[in-house]
Amino acid sequence: MTAPSTTTSPSKQPAAFLGNADAAAVVNRLRACSNVLILTHTKPDGDAFGSCLALARALRRVGVTATPVLYPPLSNALRGLAETDEIVLAAPEGPGQAMRGEPDCIVVVDTGSWSQLGPAAEFVRQRADQTIIIDHHINGNAEMASERLIDGAMPAACQIVADVVMRLLNVSSASALPTDVAEPIYLGIATDTGWFRHPSVLPSTMRLAADLLDAGVNQNALYQRTEQSDRPQRLLLAQRALNNLQYIAGGRAAVMVLRHTDFAESGANLDETGGLIDLPQAVGDVRVAALLYEPEAGLTRISMRSKAGDHPVDVNMIAHSFGGGGHKHAAGARVAKPASDVLPLLIKAIESALA
Repeated sequence: MTAPSTTTSPSKQPAAFLGNADAAAVVNRLRACSNVLILTHTKPDGDAFGSCLALARALRRVGVTATPVLYPPLSNALRGLAETDEIVLAAPEGPGQAMRGEPDCIVVVDTGSWSQLGPAAEFVRQRADQTIIIDHHINGNAEMASERLIDGAMPAACQIVADVVMRLLNVSSASALPTDVAEPIYLGIATDTGWFRHPSVLPSTMRLAADLLDAGVNQNALYQRTEQSDRPQRLLLAQRALNNLQYIAGGRAAVMVLRHTDFAESGANLDETGGLIDLPQAVGDVRVAALLYEPEAGLTRISMRSKAGDHPVDVNMIAHSFGGGGHKHAAGARVAKPASDVLPLLIKAIESALA
C-alpha cells in the first residue's frame, strides 16, 4: 500500500534551486539501488543527523546497503543515538574512503549547497547523475543532483524524509513506522523547530509528531539526551557569549560574538554553540538575534534568528548577502574573515532590515 504524502506540494523556489522530483519518484529510484551513500552538511545538527539515520535504517529494512557518512564535529548527544557501526565519521580525504565499493546512488539530505558539503563536495561533483537531494532550504546548487526533492515550506528535512521512508516501508501512517526509524525523524523535526516553538511549525508537523509518538518515540528521553546533557564547559561558553552581547537598532536586535580564543579558554567544543542563538530571543523587544563565532582564526560563522509577527525580518536575505542562506526566520553564513571584520557589516545589514 502506497503511503500518503506527509508534505505539501513543492514550494516555489528560486530558479537556481528547484525541485524536480516527488517522493514517489525518489522511492522508486532508491528501491532500484543496492549501495547508497548518504551525506549531509558539515557539523550535522539534529535534522541532518536524523534524516541520515532514519533513511539509512529504512533502506536497510528493504535490503539496500546504506552508509551515512558524516563530517564532524558531531555532538556526543547525537552520536549516542546511533549504534557504533551505523554511521561513519568521515576522514578528510572524502566519503569514498568509507564505502564498501562504489555507491550506485548518493542521497544528500538537509542541504543542497556545495559550500556545506566540505570534503565530500568533489566526490559528489563527479557523480551528479547518481545523486538525489532531499532538502527544505530555498538556496542551493541545482547542478549537484539529477533528482531534487525540495520543499521550502517544510520546517525540517525530516518531515520530507518521513514521507520517503513511509513509502519505502509501505506504511500508510507514521504511527506504523518501526520505532528505530520514527525516533530520528522525531529528533530532526523537534530540534529544527526548537521543540515545536518556531513559527515554521505547520499543522501537518504536529500531526506527524503525534503519529511518531504513537510509533513508540520517547520524547522525554530524547529531550533529556539532546537538550539536558550539556557539559559544564558549554555554560562557560554561553557566559562568554552573553558577556559580549550588544543590543542594536534601538534594542530590536541583539548580537553576540565568540572569538576563536573563547573556545580554548572555556574548554568548549564547536558543537556546543547549539542553542546559544536562542538566548537573546527571550527578550520581548528583540526581533532579530545573531551569533558570530570563529571556528578558527580568520573564519566566521553567522547564525541568525528572527521572530514571527508584524513586519518580520527575513534573515535568509541577510544571510544571502554574506554568501549564505537558510529560511525566513533562521539562516546562517560562513565568511572567510575574522569576526571583528564581519561584525560591523552584519550590524549594518540588520539595522537596514529593521529600518
